[in-house]
Amino acid sequence: MLQGQKRWLYIAIPIFFFWFFGQIDKVGISVIQTDPGFLSDLGLTGPDKNAKIGLISFIFMISYSCSNIFWGVIIDKLGARKTAVLGLLVWTATMVMGGLSTSYEMFLISRVILGIGEGMMIPISGKFISNWFNKRELGRAQSFWITGNYLGPAVGTVMLILIISTFHWQAAFFALAAFNLFINIPMFLYLARNTPEEHPRMSNEEVSYIRQKDEAHDVQLKQFFAKDYRYWIVWFGNLMSSFLFFGISIWLPTYLVEEKALKEMQ
Repeated sequence: MLQGQKRWLYIAIPIFFFWFFGQIDKVGISVIQTDPGFLSDLGLTGPDKNAKIGLISFIFMISYSCSNIFWGVIIDKLGARKTAVLGLLVWTATMVMGGLSTSYEMFLISRVILGIGEGMMIPISGKFISNWFNKRELGRAQSFWITGNYLGPAVGTVMLILIISTFHWQAAFFALAAFNLFINIPMFLYLARNTPEEHPRMSNEEVSYIRQKDEAHDVQLKQFFAKDYRYWIVWFGNLMSSFLFFGISIWLPTYLVEEKALKEMQ
């Protein structure tokens, strides 16, 4: 069944779980920050509670977006595979640090480091996909990380609620660390390679197909990109999509919990 199709197993599947668990790391805080034990343990009480909660997500997003700049340089030097493992080790350490946090300041530091670690997700995925797939397959290959990007929070929200209600909020961070340590890292270590030529299980026929030239596609790339108005339409659409997705997903659980508490008091 995998004859001539191994690139989908070795690269597309790891990238899917890369984003699946990575997005739970990002958006999962929206569930965790509604837990009374979490709020009490980190001192998130009083009139400035919401401001402190907001800073948790804000400072993560800032470090996440800024770190994209230097991860590209690291990927070019170390290769996508080693960089992915390095970034995942950072995630794992910050998840453990978050679970062990005993103060708000310590938790904030863990989120800053997590943002730096996760900043390599987009350049890593782009590097793997450009190296491993024929130009005519790029759209289908990109769909794997996009699916993981949105399926992760949907499934992860339910999963984290079950973990927190069964154990405690710290267990949610330890579980996320375990997912990286026992699923994501082994996938990149044992399945992926930087290029298909480096992989011992790739056939010459499949590598030849991946490397086929598409002259029409290459000419189109030279003619368009940043000068094409459609590129900026897509850019603006993604900007608004991210704004709405993260804005709603991060604040909605807190809003619902607080509204419920207010109604019960009335």
